[in-house]
Amino acid sequence: MVVYKNMPHMGFVSELTVGGAVYHDANKARDLWIAPVAIVLQIAAALVALGWARRLSSVPRFDTFAEYAPSHAVLVAVLVLLLSLAAIAGDLVPLAILILLGLGVVLLRAGFGIAWTAPFGLVFSLSALFAWGCNQFGILDVRLLLSAAYLPLCLAALVLRGRTRLLRAAYGLTGLALAGATARAAPVLWMPTSAYAGPTVIDAVIWIAAAGVAVQTLMFLRSPAGKSFSRTPAFPLAAAFLLLAVFRQSPFGLPFDDYHYGERLLAARALWEGRLFETFFSPHGFSDALGGLGALLIGDRSAIGVAIGKIYADVFILLILAWQMVRQLGPAPAILLLVALQPNLIFPVPLVVLMIVAILRSATPRNDYAAGAAIALAAATTIFLLNGIGVAIAVPSALAALFLFRDGTRRGLVRACCAGAICALALFAAFPRAFLGEIAFLATSARTNAVLYGNNFVVRASDLASLVEIGTALMFLLTPMLAFALLVRPGQSRGHSWTWIGLAVLPVVALVLLLAPYALGRLDVSLPRASFATAVTLVFLAFWITAPQIRDRFLSPGAPRTGFVQAGIAALLLVTALPTFLHVWASVPLMPPPAPLGALPPAPLPAMGMAQADRAHLDLIASVKRTTDALLRPDETYLDLTNRNALYFYLDRAIPVPISGAYNAAPRAFQELNLAYLAANPPPLALVGAENFEHDGYTLPLRSFLLYRDLLERYRPFLAGSILYGIRSDQTDRLTALPAAARRPVTSVTCHSGTAIAGDTTWSLRVQEPLAGRLVPGDFLNFYDGVARTVVAVHGEMVRLTPPLPPDVSGARLPFKTEAPATGRDDADLWAQVFNVCDFGRLPSAWGRSLAKLSGAVGATRFPLPQAGMTDATRAGDGRYRIVGRQPGFLYDVPAGLNPAQNGLLVLEVRCAVKRRMPHIEIAWRGAGQGFSAERSVWFAASFPVNLVPLDAAPRWFLAPSIAQIRITVEPPADCGGLILRDVALTGRL
Repeated sequence: MVVYKNMPHMGFVSELTVGGAVYHDANKARDLWIAPVAIVLQIAAALVALGWARRLSSVPRFDTFAEYAPSHAVLVAVLVLLLSLAAIAGDLVPLAILILLGLGVVLLRAGFGIAWTAPFGLVFSLSALFAWGCNQFGILDVRLLLSAAYLPLCLAALVLRGRTRLLRAAYGLTGLALAGATARAAPVLWMPTSAYAGPTVIDAVIWIAAAGVAVQTLMFLRSPAGKSFSRTPAFPLAAAFLLLAVFRQSPFGLPFDDYHYGERLLAARALWEGRLFETFFSPHGFSDALGGLGALLIGDRSAIGVAIGKIYADVFILLILAWQMVRQLGPAPAILLLVALQPNLIFPVPLVVLMIVAILRSATPRNDYAAGAAIALAAATTIFLLNGIGVAIAVPSALAALFLFRDGTRRGLVRACCAGAICALALFAAFPRAFLGEIAFLATSARTNAVLYGNNFVVRASDLASLVEIGTALMFLLTPMLAFALLVRPGQSRGHSWTWIGLAVLPVVALVLLLAPYALGRLDVSLPRASFATAVTLVFLAFWITAPQIRDRFLSPGAPRTGFVQAGIAALLLVTALPTFLHVWASVPLMPPPAPLGALPPAPLPAMGMAQADRAHLDLIASVKRTTDALLRPDETYLDLTNRNALYFYLDRAIPVPISGAYNAAPRAFQELNLAYLAANPPPLALVGAENFEHDGYTLPLRSFLLYRDLLERYRPFLAGSILYGIRSDQTDRLTALPAAARRPVTSVTCHSGTAIAGDTTWSLRVQEPLAGRLVPGDFLNFYDGVARTVVAVHGEMVRLTPPLPPDVSGARLPFKTEAPATGRDDADLWAQVFNVCDFGRLPSAWGRSLAKLSGAVGATRFPLPQAGMTDATRAGDGRYRIVGRQPGFLYDVPAGLNPAQNGLLVLEVRCAVKRRMPHIEIAWRGAGQGFSAERSVWFAASFPVNLVPLDAAPRWFLAPSIAQIRITVEPPADCGGLILRDVALTGRL
């Protein structure tokens, strides 16, 4: 961790839970200050630039800065593309296609002057048809096809620029071909749960869209604009883009990710039952249920029906968005921006942008009351669809919509605001439980996200490639300056008051500030989230500065109307330099004819539908089904603690709690809500260990302790095959219905650690006794990177592994687990197979530095532990020790009668005498008559002197009848300079 001498650590925790920032004790709040600081610096730079511009009386006067920008901004965009994509992409095909697109724009702009949009529309439509047609006859890479077709067609259009009739004829044929290609996407063929019943509502929508392409093409050719071929209509061009953007989804398959895909399935079922945000909360809002809406339209409520419904929901969202973007921005800039807005499992970029457009469009009604109601309705819909992200975009978009109000008078704004308030109250009256549930969910998740997530990625840049990657991801921070530059003109004239410019920039600033916590507040996969924020803010800016109200207010009379638009769009070409997670078209993105009926293998459960799936995944689901069917009545359900949300849907069992995923129930308020439901109707069975989805390795005891405690207190563990369950203590007689052959021997999972050997190609790891004497070739060591490595050779403390350890961990201490047949078969042994945590990382330090904020979660009563002995250390004063061996160890007696389950937090101060040196600590414990062992121990890194160690997260502590002694072993760095260890005590949770 990077330590700053003059910058205080601001990563405090207010709940006893774990997330990326908490586990790494990250200084997360520092990065959240980047956005406001960047905006302040931009304002200062703008003021300096304006002062400098006023002095240049000899400089030719432009109507706006925008009249000068286009010719240079395109070249800047191409240079940024070359630098960023060459540094981070590795794949030169996206680079090639983007450069060709940029060159094509430059050529067309130079060749046609202002009237360049129509030829671009024709060229792109022909290129899309060429790529689509080739793909129908083989699996080809659409990016290569588009690259091959695009530039020659640009040159051909330049040659034919004076032949309007020929261009019109080519466009007419192209538009009709586009209509045919669009119609070719229907009917949707799949294997439904019942017999195929013919065309569906989705098929009808596709055919209507195809007819719309044909009709608009023919109407355009008869219009004055079509006869002069000065522009192209928007809808056919949107359909051309859609041919390239729709991902290939045939034959349809079920994802293995039961966590994220399960969220969609459960949201769909809650929508069908009318329970969404009443008794079931979806972490991503109503957008998770769009697949369920599509499933209704095709008449298939199975999992594969939801998958197909989601695919076509994304298709229609992208089509509407492309249509609106082409209408307002023009063909070339709209297509270049749409490239970066592909759908993603986690980031619904097209839907987010579409809701921004919907709110901005809501300001267009001529009636004040209608405009206010439309803005309120669009904003509320956005929040319900997208939850926290919805709030971040709805607030600035609503501000922008009010600014775009048709007359801007005070009376009109008051009328609009009153109508919006009445509309909001009407929505609340119609859906009170959903409104209250949404508000409660947002309030709780917002507070907790500020605790769980954080970042250090801004200071991780170590070379040019990482600097470019971070810089392009953080481009959203520069949009206020870009908006200011496009709105300000040297030598302000009428209509350009500073008040109006400030108000015009305000929505952009608000959007940046509200998206900053999401973009900069995630330690895990931070750069994609920052890139998502960049895409959203730049497209927002594009619609904002090209709105007719903005254009008319900030352009002086007589200025070319296209110059302002082109300037903003030329600058927005930079969005294509986003990191490569926003794919520039997939390798096989077209949608060819689906597989014929009967070609898909049957699934084992009706709720899954008929689809291809991973065999091991199906076997796991079938195993869980056999156990639940044997132990539960048809009207009963189970509690899932594996984060496999989809199993509720596949097994057709009710969800017993409002927050289905234990991982999402990290906030104490969510855990208490789930426990209230469980207390009212406790499930007889719990699914505890089934290849759990534990993001970043955060197990249930660390993430959602209250659920873990309730499980251990009310359920007894048992194994069925390789899957761990819990049966309610008063229902253990049901286990007689389970075949004995379904059980397997119990294994004991033990935590260990070793030091990676730096600069040695022979040996991989140095381990310590007693493990060193027990390892033999052929043993497996399960490391935290998810790789099970095999012991190849052992010599004393030296171990050689295959596959080898990565070179970047040389010299680091690495935790790993071993498995062996258990000597006993008690509950703790069984629970430990799933919940045994070897390494707490820096979590105890993150909690320790936040003890003042955790006063409501940590007990005030502490039980000091008297020291009973030490090894490899000598006392040097009050709590100070000299290190005289390799691993100083300290024994502490635990007071008799202390309940381990109620006093499972160990508080201690430990640090090196030399500042900024971080010792590693092992905490081991034993009961009366037991010895210390690796299976009853945990490790952590002390990045802060005060530490709070959750020993109760280990089942062998929580279920122990008593604890006799605790041993603290310190692994100090070479330059530790002595050790400080004091104030060792046990306390409990509140």
